[in-house]
Amino acid sequence: MSLHELKKGTKIIHEFILYLMKHDVNTLNIDINRNENNLDIIIKTQKCSKKLIERITDRVGDVKELEYEEYGWELMGESDSSSELELVGMLLDSFEIDDSDPESTVFKLKRVDNY
Repeated sequence: MSLHELKKGTKIIHEFILYLMKHDVNTLNIDINRNENNLDIIIKTQKCSKKLIERITDRVGDVKELEYEEYGWELMGESDSSSELELVGMLLDSFEIDDSDPESTVFKLKRVDNY
């Protein structure tokens, strides 16, 4: 995984965690697994409200955007808006939320380096 890809990965992690913490998520456990082409991020939190889960689901899109992939990601973190989470979605290949446990919520983010 190139340095360029590592920087994208750390921005994804930073922005997602910042969003959670700004919305009163105070307990986070993060597992990061990476290899040559994949970055898997698993974030386990205290049980999140249905409203927060809906907001996150609405903001994190499911389509990787090539233009953003090349140029826009470097601007992440430059503003203090909630649209940063939408930008995170543009860098992800998959995003899942597991809300089945009554004590916790698990977010699974995956990025594949196709280049």
